[in-house]
Amino acid sequence: VYEHKEFRAKQDVIIPPAAIALRAATQSEIGRIKGEALVLAGHKTAARTELIAPYIRGERDPYLLAALGLYERAGGDAERARKFLEAAVGAKVIRSEAYLELARLRYADADAKPAGAENSFSKEQVAPIVDLLLTARKQPPPQSAVYELLADTLTRSAATPSRDEAALVVEGARLFPSRLKLIYQGAVVCAKADLPDAAHSLVDHGIKYSPEGATRGRFEELKQALPPALAATGAPVKK
Repeated sequence: VYEHKEFRAKQDVIIPPAAIALRAATQSEIGRIKGEALVLAGHKTAARTELIAPYIRGERDPYLLAALGLYERAGGDAERARKFLEAAVGAKVIRSEAYLELARLRYADADAKPAGAENSFSKEQVAPIVDLLLTARKQPPPQSAVYELLADTLTRSAATPSRDEAALVVEGARLFPSRLKLIYQGAVVCAKADLPDAAHSLVDHGIKYSPEGATRGRFEELKQALPPALAATGAPVKK
C-alpha cells in the first residue's frame, strides 16, 4: 500500500547559510593536526616531531598541550604526560580525554599511597579525581571509562558516597548498559549510598545480561549480600 504526497512551499523557505570565515591555521593547530594524523597512521616518531615542534617554539595552545599529554601518556611516560595534561586542564581545554587521563594519573597516585583507613582513599585524594571526571562528563563524547573511573574512586573512598554521586554512576549505567563492570560498580556504589532499590535493579540487569560463569556468579553473590529493596518491604523511601 503506497500513497504519494507532495507539498510545495508558496515561497522560498531555504535559508542561505552564513558565510564561512576562513583563516590561516596557527602553528599550534598545524602541529597538532599533523601530529595526531600521523599517530593514527602509526608513524609515532614523526608524530612526536610534529607535535613537539610548535611547543619548542613557544606555542602553548591548550589543545596542543592536551595532544602532547595524550601522546606521552600513550607512550608510557607518565611524568611528561602529567606536565602537559595539567597545563591543558589548567587552561580549561575542551577535550574529555585529557581530563580522563589526568584523573587516571591521580587515581594511580592515590592507589599507590592510600591515605584513608583500610586501604581507602581520603577526601583530599578523592576530590581532585572526581572534579576532573565531572568536567570530562560534560564534554563530548560520552565515555564509559569516565563513569567507570568515577565508580572505582567512589568505591575506594573512605567517605560514604552521596546520593547525587550514586546518581551519576547510575547515569553511566543507563548510557552504557552493556558495560557489565560499570553495572556492577554502580550497584556497589548505590548500596553504599543507601539506595537498595537502585542497587537491586542494577544487579538484576547484570544477572540477566551477563554470560554464565564467574561474571554472573559475582552478580548473584552481590544480590545475596544486598539489603532488601524498599519497594519489596513496603518501607518508606528516604528523601
